[in-house]
Amino acid sequence: MSSSLFLQPWSKALDYLSAHMVDAIITDIRMRKMDGLTFIRKVRQHHKHLPILIISGYGEFQ
Repeated sequence: MSSSLFLQPWSKALDYLSAHMVDAIITDIRMRKMDGLTFIRKVRQHHKHLPILIISGYGEFQ
């Protein structure tokens, strides 16, 4: 069975990840209160090999 889950804000996603296994994460590079790179660093602290896809509507980001 395949499913997807949309969690906002990022803190709910981190809480969910602490209790559940997921196959992959899709995140935006720009979010309220935390940028996508910071979110990914937090995810990587506990899920080093989890595939993460970063999307952006911006031409460039740092």
